[in-house]
Amino acid sequence: MSIGAPIPGSAGDDTLCKKTGKQIPGVGIALDPMSPPFPVNLHYGLRFVQVSVLVSPVESPGAARALPLRFDFAPPATKPKKNAAPETYATYKNEKKQKALPAAGLAAIASVAKATRDEKFPACRWVFHPNEAQMKPIQTKWAQVTKECELDGLLFHNLWRTAVRNMVRAGIAEKVAMRITGHKTRAFLGLHNIITFPRRRPKWSCIESRRAQLV
Repeated sequence: MSIGAPIPGSAGDDTLCKKTGKQIPGVGIALDPMSPPFPVNLHYGLRFVQVSVLVSPVESPGAARALPLRFDFAPPATKPKKNAAPETYATYKNEKKQKALPAAGLAAIASVAKATRDEKFPACRWVFHPNEAQMKPIQTKWAQVTKECELDGLLFHNLWRTAVRNMVRAGIAEKVAMRITGHKTRAFLGLHNIITFPRRRPKWSCIESRRAQLV
């Protein structure tokens, strides 16, 4: 995510530091990010949000390096007991939204951008700014570009998955596709290579014809 002028870019991610003590302040149950896609592995741990600076190589083209810049503690909201008052549950729902990982990550990135702006552009009123101008929402520009290209309805979030499906259906080897897209494991690649029902239907017809021959 580009954030304006002084730093090349920044990226955010969450991590879970596993703990065994249930009385540690801020500890909670969370999904293990390194677990397989289908078995659900839950662990006690402390949630953190990491913000890194992206630095691209200068001598030759290649992947950017992420240098950790911030490591913020992001504990989840404490869930009240079953016999708690309705007002307590209402407070818990609001606190849960405020302490969600997307909100914590955005706050961390915004804090980095604000510190950079205060140092380099103290007169600018915008936190995220390209050349001291207000940054417009990406959805507006994306809708305009897709409409001009006659690709209405194309979602930016699905481009990675679409690229994986197109490469696999074109006959590109999965190892080559993983190198292009940056997938580290075969299981993660399988999550994006979604097979729709029309592509499964010929397989079912083959099975039915084989069963008819056996009968």
